[in-house]
Amino acid sequence: MTWFKLEDSFFWTMTTNGFRVGNQNYLSDGTITSYEMQPKKAIFDISTTMIHLPQFVGEQIIGLVLRKVNYFDLGGYFAVPCDTTFYDSVFFMV
Repeated sequence: MTWFKLEDSFFWTMTTNGFRVGNQNYLSDGTITSYEMQPKKAIFDISTTMIHLPQFVGEQIIGLVLRKVNYFDLGGYFAVPCDTTFYDSVFFMV
C-alpha cells in the first residue's frame, strides 16, 4: 500500500499523470491499455467505488474495463456484474 498526500481538504483529490488497465500496455489485438497524459485532477471517493475523472479519461478507462462484459449505460453511470473475475485492475500513475 502506498500513501499519497491529498491536494484538497474537502475532497479526496489527487493529480494523475496516466493510467493502465490490466497488467500489460497492449492487448493481443494491439489495443493500447496504458496512457500517459498531462496531469489531471481526480476525486477518489473512499467510501464507494466512485471516481470522478475528466470525461475523456473516464471514457477510455470504462471502454477498456467493460470490454468483456454486458452492461447498462445509465448516462455516465454503469450497471455491471459484481463478479470481479470479468475485470482487469485499473492502475493510476501519480
